[in-house]
Amino acid sequence: MATAEGTLVASTSRGCKALNAGGGVSTVITKDGMTRGPAIDFPSVVEAARAVAWIQGEGYAELKAAFESTSRFARLRDIKAVLAGRTVYARFATATGDAMGMNMISKGTEKALEAMRGVFPRMDVLALSGNYCTDKKPAAINWIEGRGKSVVAEAVVPGKVVESVLKTSVEALCNLN
Repeated sequence: MATAEGTLVASTSRGCKALNAGGGVSTVITKDGMTRGPAIDFPSVVEAARAVAWIQGEGYAELKAAFESTSRFARLRDIKAVLAGRTVYARFATATGDAMGMNMISKGTEKALEAMRGVFPRMDVLALSGNYCTDKKPAAINWIEGRGKSVVAEAVVPGKVVESVLKTSVEALCNLN
């Protein structure tokens, strides 16, 4: 923990001690999918709609192969494409192993867009991150669909540990929260 606030370090240490004394914490990864969402412009809404259908249909395998050719670890899991006028927003969802993986995802997405340009030569990539991956900002789409690793955790802290380590009672702790 990077802080100069001693009481925060002490409080966190006490919490970790209580969790360990209670038997630890169990976690489950419920979703694993870091995203990159380019914005791609087309000369007409008809061609943009064709691109959406191609991405989600016959073109998916080609995009996946191009994407995955750039990394030993990044695996394309899904592409969700939506249309806004002549612009297609394509949300590439990927598994990245133990890495956060934005660089590998960006590289894979660029390679997939190169493959797509072979079918849609008049497309124009407006931005590799077209605000559909919503990097570095809160957004409902990340909460609903997930971004990165979604985890559920569980811990049971016995009453004796609450009293001895946290210096309170279970009743007082429940009342506070």
